[in-house]
Amino acid sequence: MDLLKKKIIKKLDIDERFLFIDKAKISKNKKSATGFYKVKKNNWVFSSHLKSNPVYPGIFLIESMCQTAMLVIYDTILKVYSNRGVLRSVDIDFINPIDYKNAPINLKIEVKKLSYKRGVSICSIKLKSINNNKLISEGKITHFVSYKYSKKI
Repeated sequence: MDLLKKKIIKKLDIDERFLFIDKAKISKNKKSATGFYKVKKNNWVFSSHLKSNPVYPGIFLIESMCQTAMLVIYDTILKVYSNRGVLRSVDIDFINPIDYKNAPINLKIEVKKLSYKRGVSICSIKLKSINNNKLISEGKITHFVSYKYSKKI
């Protein structure tokens, strides 16, 4: 299933200003998703973060990765729970930076749901540059919804 910005914003329940994916694809079995995001050369971050040698902040890369993962996670949990839950842990390794010299850069975020049990979802995530196929970051996130939000109660 292909999702564009408007559907992603609705599904994630966020404002467009906080969206860090431009489009996404969710697999038919809803166990994986691919997000896409373009970091433009004129992005405000490059003039504000590490100004002498501008680098795109890792926290925004993590947000792109989490937003893509939530597209898969929410498909499962919102059927069972009345709450979207919270991130429980983020374990991400940064391998290659995104610096101003290489912008614009097109990112591809690959998410695979590894497990879901009793409100806990674990996903593996890889973020790559489409421009040169370099791995930028990878890791896992864990998401949690308390049983008290179960729709069965």
